[in-house]
Amino acid sequence: MNINFKEYEANDFLRVRDFLVDTFKTIGKGRNWTIERWNFSKSMARIMNEVSIEKWESTIGIWEQNRKIISVVSSEGEGSGEAFFHIGMKEFPQEILEEMFEFTEGNLTLEKDKKSIVQLRIPEGYKQGEDLALSRKYIRTQSYETTSSFHIDGTVDLNLPKGFSIKNGHEVSDMEKGKAHARAFGYVNTNYENISPLGYEALRQTPNYRVDLDLYVVSEANEIAAFCTMWYDNINKIGILEPVGTIPEFRKIGLGRNVIREATNRIAKEGAERVYVGSDQKFYLAIGFKEEYKNNIWERSVSL
Repeated sequence: MNINFKEYEANDFLRVRDFLVDTFKTIGKGRNWTIERWNFSKSMARIMNEVSIEKWESTIGIWEQNRKIISVVSSEGEGSGEAFFHIGMKEFPQEILEEMFEFTEGNLTLEKDKKSIVQLRIPEGYKQGEDLALSRKYIRTQSYETTSSFHIDGTVDLNLPKGFSIKNGHEVSDMEKGKAHARAFGYVNTNYENISPLGYEALRQTPNYRVDLDLYVVSEANEIAAFCTMWYDNINKIGILEPVGTIPEFRKIGLGRNVIREATNRIAKEGAERVYVGSDQKFYLAIGFKEEYKNNIWERSVSL
């Protein structure tokens, strides 16, 4: 079989990215991450949670066959005991899957309440992963993550309210982006607000970031009112939204819907066929997204 484990190194970032792109169609939607989460975990998520690059890299394991990646274990970059499996073969060797569990339990646990805890995302219906998790005393929790999507059918006209316009990522500073993110997600006057501009700075350095798909709705007073960043995988012809937000006082007037429309129009002109978002919030369902797949959260805790 000749499958070997490899510790993650910095020059593996693009190799893993390409692996995720390649397996989107060959293995199936929902089994592995799409490109936005891989870029986001190293940049925004890691920095916002003050996780060092060394610590983040230590949570990534790679398995190769003839120097080709066949599976990856990764974390979100939040240092919170969360683990994700990325599988590159439809008929996956049981012994390698067991190695992935062992790596996870040795490198991605979080100490909490005198216990060592790991939370593993397993795609719903992935029986091989579910059966092995049960045998290793994991418990399926009531929590899960939903990914929703909609089919792109040409471009759509915008209907921005009077006085609002859209700017791209070059026209808005990282400081302005960070403050808007804090207001949209409710962490104003916290340490996260101070760190978020650094997260945006790092986000801009990722290989799949595009300034023309990093969009901000601004008011006549030049204040950010809503925003979204679209990541475009041109191989699979899909766009993925992360992050998306609207400042509370500007909600319910169509700004979030319009900034998503504009980002979608831009990738539609490049041949995009579908847009994904990691959410099942009513807002997304109301603008045309439909729930597509789900990852259940399985947990194992071991007394220290």
